[in-house]
Amino acid sequence: MTLMVSLIIAALLLFTAEIFLPGLIAGVLGALCLVGSIIAASHTYGAGAGLLLLLAEVVAGIALFMVWMKYFPASPLGQKFSLRQPAPQTSAPAEFGRLLHRTGVTISPLRPAGAAKIDGQRRDVVSEGLPLPVNTKIKVVKVEGARIVVRKI
Repeated sequence: MTLMVSLIIAALLLFTAEIFLPGLIAGVLGALCLVGSIIAASHTYGAGAGLLLLLAEVVAGIALFMVWMKYFPASPLGQKFSLRQPAPQTSAPAEFGRLLHRTGVTISPLRPAGAAKIDGQRRDVVSEGLPLPVNTKIKVVKVEGARIVVRKI
């Protein structure tokens, strides 16, 4: 009995250590301790006791995981592990929208991506799918975020 309880306590300690130690080693050792406690129960008290302990460990594991997911993120320690604010979203400059229907010329081959000069400025552009050679006159047909889609005129 003490071996089973010791293995279960060791498993809980190893699972707790897994929070702070990278590499999944403590978690695997904790899982092996739980398996060892089931084997010890089966050997000492019979297969029925081992099966009952397995069921108890699964139910307790699910319950503890649910409690963990509910309370840990809001705890002071959980706050140290999570981002305080969402990562900034990158967006295209507002000037990209004004490029719609403007014309220009390719300054590199578009296969289908490349560079073009539109309104006197170099821009990274994408053709509608067809490759275009250098010095081809183009028109901006679509702006999707930072993606400028052009078509041969």
